[in-house]
Amino acid sequence: FVEMSRCRVGDVTRLLGKDGLKGSSLVSEEGDTVHFMVAQRKQKNYLQYCAAIEPVHNAVRSINEYTDHTTELYARVNIALAADSENLRNYENFVPQLRAAISATPLYHDGILYRGIDLSAQELEQMERLQRFFIPSFTSTSMDRAKAYKKPCMMLIKVPYACQYACSITEHLSRFHAEEQEVLLSCYTAFRLEKVEMDNNTRMVHMYLDEHSTALRSL
Repeated sequence: FVEMSRCRVGDVTRLLGKDGLKGSSLVSEEGDTVHFMVAQRKQKNYLQYCAAIEPVHNAVRSINEYTDHTTELYARVNIALAADSENLRNYENFVPQLRAAISATPLYHDGILYRGIDLSAQELEQMERLQRFFIPSFTSTSMDRAKAYKKPCMMLIKVPYACQYACSITEHLSRFHAEEQEVLLSCYTAFRLEKVEMDNNTRMVHMYLDEHSTALRSL
């Protein structure tokens, strides 16, 4: 996610340029921190530049490019998606191809995926209020709870078997992260919040990946 929803303005400027937030559907900005929130509808710039449905050309290349942390492409793409920035026009080929690559390599797993995350009270309140929502950016998760980031919140995501919006990052698909049991979720995947509970000092956010609603423009 872009660490779900908080990113420093300086980081946005460095990755997207000084006009990186121009035309964005940014929810709020406090001091030098930008807050990105979950969405109830797919946003304007995403629909204009990146929502095309395309046949996959080279799934391995697309996933390798995204998972190559040395280029910071994943950060630039996810910040642009989270802010619905006009910079998405720079990724009008890459984002549809990455979505197609994920769809072409569905996840044959019907268990739970894990993601450690920082969630502010405001962000959690929005999730609880909406109940059903999209996460605009691509989201990295793990099938192994022990490998999920140690954060104050843990997302536990139930996924349907053969989900076309989730892709296991295997050695065949990427030379990066192959041993982390990483699963990449497509951008603007829809989720349903099931419950939030405390487990020791960790807030457990239970969610269900709503495969049928992901194709909708709004929830």
